[in-house]
Parts: sequence; structure tokens; C-alpha cells
Amino acid sequence: MNRIALAILGSLLAAGCATQAEPQKTSLQPDAKHIRLCDQRVAYAIKPSDAARPEDRPYYGIWKGDVMLGGSSGTMCVAMVVQDIRQGKADNWWVWNLGDGQDMTNFQGMGVANWWGRMEGGRMFLDSDQPYLDNLYGFEFGPPDARGEIRGKFKVESTDRARKAAYPVVLYRYPTPAPTAAPSVAAK
Repeated sequence: MNRIALAILGSLLAAGCATQAEPQKTSLQPDAKHIRLCDQRVAYAIKPSDAARPEDRPYYGIWKGDVMLGGSSGTMCVAMVVQDIRQGKADNWWVWNLGDGQDMTNFQGMGVANWWGRMEGGRMFLDSDQPYLDNLYGFEFGPPDARGEIRGKFKVESTDRARKAAYPVVLYRYPTPAPTAAPSVAAK
């Protein structure tokens, strides 16, 4: 190539690079951290508020566990990242994977959703406001215990209110600290 052609090509490349958009940030927030929960990548930023009531503060953090679909016949991985709690509302990332059980399956999909919770009396409620496949879904959790567990239930109700079901859920603080001693077994 001659020098004129190289100069023209160089100026075109420089002009093209100058008009390129800057790369997009992958996080929703510049100070977000990332974690993998239930085979999903989640960007989160836990920012505890002084406005949170004392009975709601133990919910802050990352929780991971399972829904027991159909009793003990099958499970579905679920996780929750409680980012902030203000004025009785919790800003959560809710994460789920596929699951299969005796009387319920989720082969529709896995996902991540910003699902706001309602705090009442130290309990958290996540309620769907839109039906999916003619059902309303929700979770109800008791307060976290000293072992770092949250126990609750996954509720499914048909939109015509003719069918209801509830499945047990156990979430563990994540990452779970290693136990310092073996659990004791009560004598029978």
C-alpha cells in the first residue's frame, strides 16, 4: 500500500474508534458485587439502612436453600439477597432454578427477579401480584434463627381460589460458616 492509502485507512480507523460507544457496565450499580446462586449470576449491593426496624435487621444478607416440592420427593433451589429494608418493605433479589416434585414441577425456567418483600412483625412476605399459568405464588418466612436459618413456606393458589398448596422452604445464610463443633444428639 502506498502512504496516501495508509493515511486514509488510518484516519478512517481513528474516526471509527472515536465514534464507538463506551463499553456498557455489567452491574446495575457501580459498587455491586457478584455471586452465583442457583446457577444464576446475581449483581447485588447490600446497604443496610438505619431505618430498618430491629426485628427486620437479621434478614440482611444472602440466603440460599430449597423448596421441598411434594413433601420430600423433590426440591428446587431458591435464594434471596436482602439488600435493603425501609418502611416495612424489603428490596430483594429472588433467584430460582428448575425443580421437580411429586405434585409440582418447574420446568418453565430459572431466573432472577427484583422481588420486593413486605415486613410484618419480624416476618417477611413475598406475594405475586400477577398470575402465572393461572396461579398466584408467594413465600412467607419466619425470622432468621441463631443457626442462620430461615424457615417458611412456598404458597401456590389458583386464581379462582379453588386450589391451594404450601411447600416447606429452608434458607441458610450463605456462605454458611463451618460448624465449630459436631451437633449433639439427644438420647432417646
